[in-house]
Amino acid sequence: MNIPTLFNLIRLKCIAITTVVILTSCVSAQELFQKGVAEEQAGNQHQAFDYYTLAIKADTNFVKAYNNRALIYMQQDQLSLATADLDTALNIDANYGSALVNRGTVYEKQGDLKSAYTLYEKATKTTPDLVAGHFNAAKAALSLRLINEAARHIEAAEKLVNHEPVVDLLAGRIYMAANHPQKAYDLFNRLYQNDANDSEALAGLIESSIQLNRHSEAVKHAEQLVKVRPNCADCIVLLSSLYIENNQKDTATNTLAKAVENPNFASNTAIRYRLALLYASTSQNSKAIAQLEDYLKLRGDETDDEATSARTLLESLRKK
Repeated sequence: MNIPTLFNLIRLKCIAITTVVILTSCVSAQELFQKGVAEEQAGNQHQAFDYYTLAIKADTNFVKAYNNRALIYMQQDQLSLATADLDTALNIDANYGSALVNRGTVYEKQGDLKSAYTLYEKATKTTPDLVAGHFNAAKAALSLRLINEAARHIEAAEKLVNHEPVVDLLAGRIYMAANHPQKAYDLFNRLYQNDANDSEALAGLIESSIQLNRHSEAVKHAEQLVKVRPNCADCIVLLSSLYIENNQKDTATNTLAKAVENPNFASNTAIRYRLALLYASTSQNSKAIAQLEDYLKLRGDETDDEATSARTLLESLRKK
């Protein structure tokens, strides 16, 4: 490298350092932080990160800057760096709701759901109007099977938002777990009315309809789910099971028979096994044998209960 080039590089570095010094000395931490927020909203994550860092240099007690920089670290899956920023923020302000929620999220990403729930719960007390605190607490409580706590937090979240779909969906799941199928049905139905292709809402409608003994409704919603998710094998199996429970065995058989002709389900053992059972139950033995043989080829040497039952049934049918 020649001397002029080296000099230019040194000069550029000096300019960059001078710029940082000027920014951190002449612009307030709040202004730097707001510039970071603006950059992040514009999709410029790298620039946002730099502004949050400058805000921290301008004010080492600026908890919002630590929190927002931690969020960027989290999005980059740099959890140790995110933890450091969030712990710093909480050392400065132990009651800062957003940092509590985000620190809880880091715990959750690391598989420590109990610690996550503890922080979410604390956030709901320090910042009761923070939707994320109640929502995350409700979700974690449901996973921990703390159903009453989950219901309490999701009800608080619902009061803070006006039928936000993601909140309604979680609320529906919690009400199902709390044995309130009608409340769950009403929420899932609202979601479905807003979007007839919402597969999660349809799944919720199916489950709540079954709990409410509305089997015809469950079938209708399962049929719609199959239309929305035509390549979902579990959806096909569920629909066939509902047909059987609704005394529509022929329809169940035809549904499964059509499915096995679909190349997307060629290697699906669940569909073939259930179709074989239906054929066997109606004495269509040759068809049952064909499906069982294909099923066992796909299962290979596996010896779980279903595979063992399939082998036993096949031997029995061959003797007839």
